[in-house]
Order: sequence, then structure tokens, then C-alpha cells
Amino acid sequence: MDIASELCEELFSWLKQRKLCKQQLMTLAQKLENLREEMNKGQVVTNSFQVAGGTALVGAGILTLCTGGAAAPFLALLGVASVISATTVDVFLKLAETWSSSSTMKTAKGIIQKDEEIGRNIQRLQERLLETCGEQARGASSSDGKHEAAVYMLKAIGIQSGIQLQDALYQNLIFVVGSAAADGVKKSLLAPAILTNIALTLTMAVITDIGFIGLKSAAKGSAKVVANCTAQALGGALGLAISLPELIKNCNEMVGNNHVTEASQALREAAQAIEQARQELKTKLDAIQKKLRDIARVRDHLRNLGPYKSSISESDEEIVNYAMDNCNSDVKQWLQGQFQQAMFLNLFRFFMNDLLNTLKEREEEIQRKARNEHIHLVFVAHGNITSNFLPACYLMPFQSIKDVILYSPWNCAIDAKAACGIATGRIKPNQRVFHNYNRNHIPSDLPQSWNSMRSAGSDKIPKILLNAVGSDEEVWRKFSSLKNSHKLKVEDRIILPYLVPPGVGKNLFPEVPFEVITCVVAFIFMFFTRLKVTIHLAACLSSGPEDFVFGQWSGQYAWVYDNTWMTTNYMDFDEDVELYDAFRALFGEVS
Repeated sequence: MDIASELCEELFSWLKQRKLCKQQLMTLAQKLENLREEMNKGQVVTNSFQVAGGTALVGAGILTLCTGGAAAPFLALLGVASVISATTVDVFLKLAETWSSSSTMKTAKGIIQKDEEIGRNIQRLQERLLETCGEQARGASSSDGKHEAAVYMLKAIGIQSGIQLQDALYQNLIFVVGSAAADGVKKSLLAPAILTNIALTLTMAVITDIGFIGLKSAAKGSAKVVANCTAQALGGALGLAISLPELIKNCNEMVGNNHVTEASQALREAAQAIEQARQELKTKLDAIQKKLRDIARVRDHLRNLGPYKSSISESDEEIVNYAMDNCNSDVKQWLQGQFQQAMFLNLFRFFMNDLLNTLKEREEEIQRKARNEHIHLVFVAHGNITSNFLPACYLMPFQSIKDVILYSPWNCAIDAKAACGIATGRIKPNQRVFHNYNRNHIPSDLPQSWNSMRSAGSDKIPKILLNAVGSDEEVWRKFSSLKNSHKLKVEDRIILPYLVPPGVGKNLFPEVPFEVITCVVAFIFMFFTRLKVTIHLAACLSSGPEDFVFGQWSGQYAWVYDNTWMTTNYMDFDEDVELYDAFRALFGEVS
């Protein structure tokens, strides 16, 4: 947004201008002290004192002579004293006039005038930005307008620093997944560090600080108010609000009223307050710039990961550390081992190689057709569930994942018909059929919708483990053929089978938790495309005998007894013969 870019440019300009203001206030204070020192030596007020004081003393002498000396004591108390008082006032008025008309003051006024102009423009731009973002966020939560403004500010700071990142990255640095309360996601359970990300905290703090710029309250009023306000300003952002024209005006009044020391002190305190507030704001901006540079460096490391391997390099370690700083507690725990870290990076290599080019093609297609910037990714793999549980929202670590959809009840396998229906998006909830070889079992209270993880929010779900298809399996050849002939795109869906890459050992692709895979996918979408994704899982969700915990399964969606399969009898796959054949090789077919 052009408003944010202009605001950011003015903000950096204002920081430089404030530094000049601070230096000039110190120079003004020194000039005032030098003038007072000259006055004390009689170098400034000699003529004034000689004319006014001399005349008064001559008059007093004549009066004393005429009264025979009787008037001397009275004149000493009244006449001469009042002349001296008038002379003192005249001296300090003269000092104020000399100080205010000095070249130092003229330079200061020029610097201050420019500071005021930039400050007013910053206020105007911030009001426009907040107003515009508020209108865009109308109907969302009340804080979304300010958060949207923070996104634009963050991007503008990046551009100002020569850093170019995807818009999705800026969004994820400010917003949390499921940010709208209506989504039902309990943010406290999301746990990733990105919720308290330095970029969010600092950008919101910068926006708050900008609100002080150009205010007039910190230097209005009497000399005492000025001194109090400058003292308060030493504590933080009030230093941003000191009105320098008001400060100069009040200090000039102080000098004229014989408060030279207080005026000089007020100038120095204001200079210190301005510098402290300027440094605090600059520190926040520097921290934001560092954060953005770190992200850009991680992105570049991802672009240059190199071949699959079982070890990690220094740049690989930087990627892992960034992920650990920004993922949920389950993924962070899983990443503790070096073998898991190497596998994590291999997952990045897998998705970068198999998904990124397809995403770029789809992004261009969406741009041409002006369609919604959202795609569906169907992930196909061997799968099973365990007796461990985690919040459903852990499968959506960042905003780049719009939703994750599961299809079968817990403890249920799927056959080729169901899997192909999931992959093509053709299967509907009312078309599913269940078979159990040991008993006649139909899940009770089966929802008439698929299992949305966004809707599930903080509900606990079983941990899902996924296995890659090895090159020694017949299904690997079938899916590889489909992939090479570009037959794994169906309308708005990309079908991605979890295949061990050619020439890579199966040992580099062992069993992996589904939340780790969605974390990798979320990072890739966030770093390299503006698209958002809904992930559909085509995998069996069966459990082993030792993992049978239907008491806990019953709390989320639905569950079935062991040896239950989900299929459908309501569709044929005559147009997808090769695709269906591959799914049949992977999942089998219920007769």
C-alpha cells in the first residue's frame, strides 16, 4: 500500500531530523549559558546598566541634596532598589532578545519547522492508513484493522530496507492462524512462538509510537509544566511528542523572567528525552529489519538446499532453528534429534521439487483467470493413527493453510474408490459406505460433513503418522508415471503422492507425523507463493490393537471398530482409469 510506504519513508526521515533537533537543542542550551556567562561578566549589559542605573543614581543624589540627606534612607529602599529591579528585568529581557535573535536560534527554528512538517505528515498518513485498513477489515474482529495496518507497515519497512518477501510472510508475522474468534480456535493452545513474534510485537509498538509524533501536549504551559513533561519524557515515548516550537517559546519566557538555569535545563532534558525516545523507536525498527533479513536468509537457504542427505550443514541448521522458533510444541519436540532434523530438511526438498513448480504454474493460471488465490492439495500416503493426541489446530501452523480435511472416521481404512473420490473431490459425505469383515458396523452419529480441522479448533485428535511409498512397491511406478505425464492435476486440485524420490534410499524417508508435513507445506506456501492451501488427506486412519482408545476418539468426529473400511458405490472412474488403478494398487478395493 502506497500510504504505508510513504509513512515508512517519512518515519525514517523523521528519525534523522529528530537527531538534528536533539543536537540543536543542546547547542541552544550552550548558547544560552554562554550568553548568561557574558552577562555576568558585564559584557552584554554594560550599556544598559550604565544608562539606566547611572541616571537613577544621579537623580537620587540631587534629591538627597535637596532634602538635606533626609531622603537618603527612603530612596535607598525604594528609588534605587526599584531602578536596580527594573535594570535586572531589562537585563534578562535583553538576554532573551539576544538569545532568540541569534543565528543559533535561527538555525534551530529552521530544523524545528522541518521536524514539525514531517511530524504532521506522519500523523496524517497514519490516520489514513488506519482508516483504510479499518474499512478493509470491516466485519472482522475489531483489532484486525490495526493488524492489517501492521502488515502494510512491516512490508514497507522491508522494502525500505531492500528486503523483498512474499505478502503471505508479512501476514503470518502479524496474524495468527484462526485469528477471528468465530473460527473457534483457542489461540492459547496454538503454542507456536509466532503468536508472540517479535515482528508483531515491535510493529504494533511502532504504530503506537507513531501516534505520539506531532502531539503538542508534552511542552505546553508554564515553565514548570515544561520541566515536568520533559522529565516524564525521559521515561519513553513521550519524548516523541515534545512540541519543539512550544518548548522554545516557553524557554524564552523563562529567560525573560530570570529563569535562565531552568530554561537551559529544560532544553537539555528535552534533548535527552528526544534522543532516548528516538533511540527506542530506532531500536524497534532495527529489530524488525533484522527479523526480516533473517527470514530472507532462511528463504535463500531453502532455495539452495541441494541433494537429499542424512546430515545437516550450517545453513541447514539455520533453517531448523527458524522452524523451531516458529512451530508448535509437538513439532519442536520432534525436531530435537539430528536425524529428525535431516529428515525435516529432506521433506523440504521433497515438496520444493514436487510442488513448487506446479504451484508457480497454478499461481499464473489463477492470476490470468482472476480466481480466488486458493488451491486444494491432496496428499496421498500410507497412514495410521496412534494413542497419542494433539490439538487439531496444530495441523494448521500458519495462515497459509486455510484448512485440513480428513475423510474417514478414526480407526478407519479407506479403499481405492474412497481415495480416488477424495483426490478428485467428487465423493460426498452421503455417498460413503462402510464395510467390516468381522461385524455389521455402521458408525453412529456420523456427521454429514467431512472432518475439518479448522472447525475442530482446539479439540484433541489422534496423532497421524504417514509413510512414504518406496520404489520397491508397484504403486510407486504407477504414481511416478502419472506424475511424469502431468496427470495429477484435477481441476483446482493438485494430487501429491508421498513417493520416495528416485535414487533416494527409503531410510531417508521414515515414518513422519502429519503435523510435521503440514508445517513444511505451510512454510513453503508462506515463503514462495501468495496462494493459500486446503490440504486433503487421502490415507488410512487405522490403529494398531494396542492403540485402540475409542473412549477418546468418541470426543471428536466419529470412530469405528477395527477392520472397518470406508468406500463408495455411487461413482465410477471411467474417465480416471489410470488414476484409479494407482489408488487400487495403494489402498486395495473392497468387494
